[in-house]
Amino acid sequence: MPYLQKFVFDSPMLCVFYLGGKVEGCNIEMHDVVFAVGKSDIEISQKIKSKWCGIKTSLHVDSWFILASLNGFDVKITEIKPQSSTNHLYFVNLGSYKKNFFGENHFITFVVAQLRSQAIEQARREVSKGTEMLHTDNIYDIDECIRITEVDNYHIALEYTGIKKKLSIINGYQQLK
Repeated sequence: MPYLQKFVFDSPMLCVFYLGGKVEGCNIEMHDVVFAVGKSDIEISQKIKSKWCGIKTSLHVDSWFILASLNGFDVKITEIKPQSSTNHLYFVNLGSYKKNFFGENHFITFVVAQLRSQAIEQARREVSKGTEMLHTDNIYDIDECIRITEVDNYHIALEYTGIKKKLSIINGYQQLK
């Protein structure tokens, strides 16, 4: 089984993890999204483990990425609370159901917006990209829309650059050391 890749950063970085594992009393694997700030895989692995509510030995990473830039904004990590800003980082989890398909589908995204309502609208537009015709079977409801201001005692600051960069998402089962 592959392990989470080794990494070391010069300064703390915001990492996002889609975790999976067993939870006492559940019949299927459970998933969660957690945020961690740190400088190395070892530091971040310890933080991830402390945030997992399930059986620690079953915990694994299904997907992760470093959130350093989004929608033309650099995501800065600071120990000092930044001055008030009009733009905020949001984590949005949209859920939907398909006819004759058992279970709920999820579309998880991150957006920069001034208001929660704008973040939700932006996420809904993003999920409908490439879809010719949305109909009632594909209606997405908001499961979560969380404004991220602080992670692991670090503050999040957004700095507009106008440069849009693609996220480099790493998918695949990875164990933690």
